[in-house]
Amino acid sequence: MAVDARQLKPAMMILLCVTTSAWAEPGDDSLPPPPEARAVNDEVVFQLGLIVNHYDTGLVVPVTQRKGAYFVSSADLLRAGLPPEHVPTGEVDLSSLAQVRVEYDSAAQRLLLTVPREWGGLPGDLLWRANRAKQTSLWARGAAELRSLYQPHGTRGRPGFSVA
Repeated sequence: MAVDARQLKPAMMILLCVTTSAWAEPGDDSLPPPPEARAVNDEVVFQLGLIVNHYDTGLVVPVTQRKGAYFVSSADLLRAGLPPEHVPTGEVDLSSLAQVRVEYDSAAQRLLLTVPREWGGLPGDLLWRANRAKQTSLWARGAAELRSLYQPHGTRGRPGFSVA
């Protein structure tokens, strides 16, 4: 069944009249107002590397910045090696911890925590312990002498040797 163009003209006119009679009201298609910049910046979640006393723990944890304060879950702080007696449960406001300094390194995407050494048992603590046992070397004194002898093709048919 073929449709002729003359048959479509009345249908198109009816469709055109019906759709133009349903005009939108002036406020129907307007967008909601954009959020205020202050509301957007009130709470931001970062994925940051956690550094404790200049020791990279190797953890990347979600850190929430709320009104200038940094919040980290207590489970992440315990995994980073902070002692449980100094870490409250739940989400921890790092500025509320006594003697803890927090710094956000935006260039390297790290959160730098400086905690008192008296807390003990911190990651990297073995590096800083003054009373650790003296370790003896497992290797004898001496120098390794690594030399190689090369025989490149000499000039004018004579072989040449080189020691490196």
